[in-house]
Amino acid sequence: DMVSKQKSEKKVVFVSHKIEDAPFAAAIKSWLEDNLNDRFDFIDVFVSSHKDSVQLGDNWFDKLRESLKNAKICLCLVSPHSIESRWLYFESGAAFFRTGTGKKGDECPVVPICFGGVQIKDLKPPLDLSQAIELPGEEAESNLLNMVVKRTELKPVKTPEPLKLPEFRYLSTPDWQFSVESLAVYEQGFNGKEIYVISADLGLDILNGPMAPPVKSNLEKGIKYKYIVPQKNELNSIIESIRNA
Repeated sequence: DMVSKQKSEKKVVFVSHKIEDAPFAAAIKSWLEDNLNDRFDFIDVFVSSHKDSVQLGDNWFDKLRESLKNAKICLCLVSPHSIESRWLYFESGAAFFRTGTGKKGDECPVVPICFGGVQIKDLKPPLDLSQAIELPGEEAESNLLNMVVKRTELKPVKTPEPLKLPEFRYLSTPDWQFSVESLAVYEQGFNGKEIYVISADLGLDILNGPMAPPVKSNLEKGIKYKYIVPQKNELNSIIESIRNA
């Protein structure tokens, strides 16, 4: 039927980003979907931190791998948060590898999108080998839309809407520390048997926050949780040990 046909014909655009830049990835996702969809929904803009891309109960890593495998183009969001991120280079490297196979139809061009103060001249290998853009900017937006149109073979709407990006704010997070949102994404794709949780406030961290959905999903899958609730001074010692590990 028409619905199943639409799904099979969807063109995947993969947006590689760091969790701190999730609002920017979501803005680009919405902008592309609004400007490339006409009557039917023919595009799938994959953003791993977005609820429409990875839903409750999905295997996070499998969804990511499948989307990267089928992507027509990979957009890498390069900000002060991500320019040193190994994960960003891992995802873009997978796209580079696909293009390097030389197989017709297997190409997945990588487009670095610089923002938040990062300029094209700041890019490092292999991202500096690709045609990059800097946002915001009308010309850059037009170039980005044209690149996606070329790769997906989808027609843009007659009058594209401008890209509205949120204000960039640098979030300083130590390398050893996950944000709660980032931890929720990773835990959602957990495939092991047990998860150990050290928390001073289980009600806040588990029951009412971003961790609640992945915890519920994992429990339904038979994954066991073991909780450790230390005293405040013990928690500080644990954090210090992790930092110095």
